[in-house]
Amino acid sequence: MVADALTSLGLSWRTILNTFKRRPAGEAVDAGDLEPEEMRVPNSWWIGGLGLGTIAAVTVMELVFGIPFWMTLIAVAMSAVLAAIAVRSTGETDINPVGGMGKVTQLVFAGIAPGQLATNLMSAAVTGSGASQAGDMMHDLKTGRMLGASPRKQIIAQCVGILAGIVVVVPVYWLFDQAYDIGNDPEYPAPAAHAWRGVAEVLSNGFDSLPPHAPVAILCGLLFGAAMPIIRKLSPKAAPWTPSALAIGIAFIVPPAYPIAMFAGSMALVLWRKLKPKQCAALVFAVASGLIAGEGVMNVIVAAYKLVVQMMG
Repeated sequence: MVADALTSLGLSWRTILNTFKRRPAGEAVDAGDLEPEEMRVPNSWWIGGLGLGTIAAVTVMELVFGIPFWMTLIAVAMSAVLAAIAVRSTGETDINPVGGMGKVTQLVFAGIAPGQLATNLMSAAVTGSGASQAGDMMHDLKTGRMLGASPRKQIIAQCVGILAGIVVVVPVYWLFDQAYDIGNDPEYPAPAAHAWRGVAEVLSNGFDSLPPHAPVAILCGLLFGAAMPIIRKLSPKAAPWTPSALAIGIAFIVPPAYPIAMFAGSMALVLWRKLKPKQCAALVFAVASGLIAGEGVMNVIVAAYKLVVQMMG
């Protein structure tokens, strides 16, 4: 998983370079590329938001995780740079390399704060979250532009959504955390968290912290994970037949029920697409969204029921 993410990020070097290219001097800006002044997002909004967000991040990291403020500032600075790369990558390829972004930060902080697991993980979380949210915002703003929406009003709506999200998400997470042992419970294995933890442990404690023969297994996984994106890059015709090392790595971690369910859903989609292609094209996203939302809502109900049973029993 790590090799796939970092290799894919490395192969996107043109995208990374293009991210930091300035418009050639004297090149005219098409008036159609700019929104009217009243629709644009004022610089004071994002600069002020970045300042307030940085202060909040520094405070939380210091009080909750004991991470010095200057390390958090480094993570925020890296987040700004890597988020720009993530936005460019998402716009060009529809892939947001959040995993690669987080691993880059983990590598940096392994040198800045060796042996400090909490620092390594939380600093990477700052960068990964910044890249993830920047990519999501790029999709939202671009979709809004295509529909003629005002970016300024979209930002206001996003801020309202953040406040609503805090009210909803935090209690729901607490509910699940009380009802399940997230990360160890078979129903909620949190596979990505295990991958981040594994990288942090190796970078912080060295290979001596690993079980016997683990370095050989890691080397095999690294070679395979790096080879897959390279093959897809060099041979586009082979890309459809080249498996994703990231997907394979996740399948190693999650319980069998998840990959089996994904396979069943994929086969149902293939069959639907062959039998009724027009109906499938029109309804596939609605059906998929309904399945995901339905299970999500039901899981909240089940978690609440399980917690009530635990408290009563």
